[in-house]
Amino acid sequence: MVGSLGVSADVTSSVGFDIAARGTGFATFDADTGAGVNTRLYTVDLLTGAATLVGTVCTGAAADPLAVLSGTLGVYVGGGLM
Repeated sequence: MVGSLGVSADVTSSVGFDIAARGTGFATFDADTGAGVNTRLYTVDLLTGAATLVGTVCTGAAADPLAVLSGTLGVYVGGGLM
């Protein structure tokens, strides 16, 4: 059984998740459950479920969706690729 991410997520906002070919899990979500959207990128340990912050993807807009393609991480924000 996989455990908790270890961070609070605003599940009413966009959530992205993908697993790279080498087995690294990535997730994007709004971890700031206060006012406003602050989408952050995390790596996710697939054995424990623990999320580790990589950095902020964008502020003021939801990032949706997340995809890892041939070793490149792509995050779409407002219809554009970041």
